[in-house]
Amino acid sequence: MKIPTYILCLSYKLIGFCLFCIILNISCIKKSKKRNIEKAIIEHYSNSGDSLKKKAALFLLSRIEKNKQLTGQNYNDFIQFFDTCYLNRDAFVLGCNYFRNAYYDLYYDIDSISPEYIISNIDKAFNALEMANYRDQINFKSFCEYILPYRFRSEVLESWRDSALADIPESLFRNVDLIMACEELCEIMLNNKMDFLLRFGGNSLNMPDLPYSRLKNLPAGSCDDVAPYSIFLARAACLPVAQDFTPNYANRSSGHTWCALVLDKNSSIPFNVPNSENMGEYTLSDFIVSKVYRYTYSENTESHFFKRGFCNFLPYFLNNPNLIDVTDQYHQTNTVNVTLNNNPQKSSYAYLCVFDNQKWTVVDWGMISDGVASFKKVPQGVVFLPVIKDNFSMEPINYPFITGKNGELTYVIPDYSEKVHLNLKRKYWLSNRINSYMQRMIGGKFEASNNIDFKNAVTLFEVTENPGGIYNEIYITTKEGYRYYRYNSPEEGYGNIAELEFYTKNSTDPLRGKIIGTEGSWENNPKSTKEAAFDGNPLTFFDSPWPDDGWVGVDFGKPVKILKIRFLARNDDNNVIPGGEYELLYWDNRWKSFAKKTAVSDSLVFENVPSNALYLLHFYGEGTEERIFTYENGSQIWW
Repeated sequence: MKIPTYILCLSYKLIGFCLFCIILNISCIKKSKKRNIEKAIIEHYSNSGDSLKKKAALFLLSRIEKNKQLTGQNYNDFIQFFDTCYLNRDAFVLGCNYFRNAYYDLYYDIDSISPEYIISNIDKAFNALEMANYRDQINFKSFCEYILPYRFRSEVLESWRDSALADIPESLFRNVDLIMACEELCEIMLNNKMDFLLRFGGNSLNMPDLPYSRLKNLPAGSCDDVAPYSIFLARAACLPVAQDFTPNYANRSSGHTWCALVLDKNSSIPFNVPNSENMGEYTLSDFIVSKVYRYTYSENTESHFFKRGFCNFLPYFLNNPNLIDVTDQYHQTNTVNVTLNNNPQKSSYAYLCVFDNQKWTVVDWGMISDGVASFKKVPQGVVFLPVIKDNFSMEPINYPFITGKNGELTYVIPDYSEKVHLNLKRKYWLSNRINSYMQRMIGGKFEASNNIDFKNAVTLFEVTENPGGIYNEIYITTKEGYRYYRYNSPEEGYGNIAELEFYTKNSTDPLRGKIIGTEGSWENNPKSTKEAAFDGNPLTFFDSPWPDDGWVGVDFGKPVKILKIRFLARNDDNNVIPGGEYELLYWDNRWKSFAKKTAVSDSLVFENVPSNALYLLHFYGEGTEERIFTYENGSQIWW
């Protein structure tokens, strides 16, 4: 029997009304619970006559009904696993894979928190303030925002202040300078996390938020996993420390999280435990952060979340109201205005993207008015792509641009009327770290001997300059044959060499023999044994446990006359590889293919390419590191 339409409509309306009543009832219950908690806490401090603590309590209570904590069987299972395995770092890392895709339930603090818990937290925060000789250097707003809060993320609640305080020596509070106190805390944290194993990117452990009792014992994780450890200890030590992050670097993939000692509204000192023991250091010198945001306890009514609401098509940080933009504390910045070439979505919001090695990713937002998108605190010297975005698509609204010193924009627009020749040697920029590994070979020697201890060894060749990330060939002129050949590393060289090959006059393949030399640092890197220098893999390398006296070589069993030595320094395998297939792309509102080529040498030449463009060299092989570049004065300029 067909149900009349009017009955269906009434049924849907009734169901909708019931759902509305349920939601309204839940909201009323939460408001009632909040009022009861507020009443008890405010009465407590009103009766004690402590107006400052009362003011601090009002700050905490301002958003207590929105705070959540983890719960459920999966979370309980993870905590049980943590307590069982944290002492065995390798077992812990392996076991985290079991929870990689686990779902964790959440419930509101307001459903379980007591007035006594909040009062205890406030009193202990003020006790720490009273203990600190540097208290006069902390303003009340910073105290409330970065010291007072009883939680940081959605970790399960516990009375953490006493245990954290027990991990801080009394000497720290005797510092008369805020910065010196933070330096002492950094040293404490560094000592505690000396053996911490950083796992990031695709190797991240994907753990749920942890309370201090577990964070202090955390043996491995990402920068984002370990940063809350610093936050809890800093709060116990009455230090206004915030967590800052960049959603994506400006010149490489992935983002980064660190902490910062907040000095005032406009300045702070970053630090990064356990990566560095020095305050002011938060990332490698040649890693450029794009936008930088800071977590706060209070909500930012000027945030993207408050302006546009929750958008599931945008990165998580744009849906978080508890963030402020502090990019100007890390960069020279400007407000920039981008004229829209198009706006098919008729959007009021625009976004800035950086390139993350594979795609454009959103790191900033701005408002559109009268055909112009305005962005605040945009760092100088970074390539950004302005876009609009919704559930279905992301559309460029202009060409990529670079911001100059005075806020002027230089758009990177391909010029089809003027062509250039590109001579390309790499697909990714050479970092200081990788370059330092290559330099370790300077002063290294290739030696030959008929004695296993290389007594009276003959020097065949000495490395006198950075060998770069390509294979180097040495032709040997000695007339005698030797049984033992080796690469003998210089001081501070750690024996580093990625590949080592020996050839006789008539051989086209490397000559094989028994591999000899210093045992590799297998405890730190299983792929860094002496055998790694002969495995044909340019990304594995011999690495000695000691900086000096490391060597690796071959026992051929009998004297052999070598004509050629071929070697490769420890490298990132991002140089052009002979035999590799590559494609040159350039940006013109999308990536356009210019040409594909197979490399026949250590460089690729593309002729009659549109000039003034943003380029990308794609490699059809293993590896994901590919970086955008411009081409100026015969050189690749990486962005």
